[in-house]
Amino acid sequence: MRVANVASLMLTLSTGWWVPVNLAEGIVWNAAANALVAALFFAAFWVNRAGRHASAAAMILVLGHFQLGWAVFWFGYPSGSLAYYASLIAGGYLLCARRLRWMAHVSSVASVGTVAVFASMADQLPQRIPLMPVEQQAVINETLGAVVLLVAVWAYARMADGAEDDLARERERSDRLLLNVLPPSIAERLKDAPDELIADDHDEVTVLFADLVGFTPMSEKVGARATVDLLNELFSHFDQICEAAGVEKIRTIGDGYMAVCGAPLANPDHAVVMTRVAMQMRDHVATLPSAADVRVRIGLNTGPAVGAVVGRQRFHFDLLGDTVNVAARMESLGEPGRIHLARPTWERIHDVIPCEARGTLEVKGKGPMETWFVA
Repeated sequence: MRVANVASLMLTLSTGWWVPVNLAEGIVWNAAANALVAALFFAAFWVNRAGRHASAAAMILVLGHFQLGWAVFWFGYPSGSLAYYASLIAGGYLLCARRLRWMAHVSSVASVGTVAVFASMADQLPQRIPLMPVEQQAVINETLGAVVLLVAVWAYARMADGAEDDLARERERSDRLLLNVLPPSIAERLKDAPDELIADDHDEVTVLFADLVGFTPMSEKVGARATVDLLNELFSHFDQICEAAGVEKIRTIGDGYMAVCGAPLANPDHAVVMTRVAMQMRDHVATLPSAADVRVRIGLNTGPAVGAVVGRQRFHFDLLGDTVNVAARMESLGEPGRIHLARPTWERIHDVIPCEARGTLEVKGKGPMETWFVA
């Protein structure tokens, strides 16, 4: 639309300039023709401003062909006026957006065909309006034609550069959004193969579930804004703890938080790393002003799991398997302010991190299980 505005105004001026020149030389009929074409070029500007870009582009291209044909006929084939057809072809592609590209194609074919016809009739197209020696006029027209073509190509290059910059910014924004919902390694795979089903077996990971005990009653007292502020501050800090330790946050559900260590990237110390992350989360919640009302209950379990991208639109990276279910049970059967461990996790950390036996619990879907707390 900007190209159409500029083109219509420039063509209005360049065509209208001939009106007083023709009148001064007594060529009234040519002055009238140029005045009419200049008025139509100016009308194209207002049609474009009114939002009818296709009509404006068609007007500019048709008038351009008419004006050039008129110039070649009256100034003669040797006048060099045909040089402007190259600019008309380039300008057509600047003027027409993708949905109007067919119009640029038609205009280009018409330009090439017209040049071929004029070339075949060269001997029949003498200089009918001798404004200056035809050789001098040819030099001027060919020079100006080259300049106009150079400007058109430069403008096209600028537009292409701008489109590439816009695309790069959008790609960067898209990548940032993707990394907000997916681990970097998974995001790269999804970008390389968007239709690929991503589901990987992980031999051993440690899964964490954390839940804020007392949060729901507290939120009913303090109101929605204060509730969201607290949850945002708390989970943002959890995110920082996980990121610093190389732990992958899976999701939050209400006041619950889930994370994993060892997927999608393997980590031989996953159980110790995840336990220390849990300890930092527990200690941070204890420092909050609302610690008397809200405490965190954390459950951990270690074992095999499947890491997969679930969904196609609002997709997310998720963990599936019995290891995940048992970790969720450790959280729900735990105690506020404590980190509850299933045996597989305890076996991998008790030599490094002090633990205390809790005893045997009846775990839904698993039966009796021996569990431990981090001391």
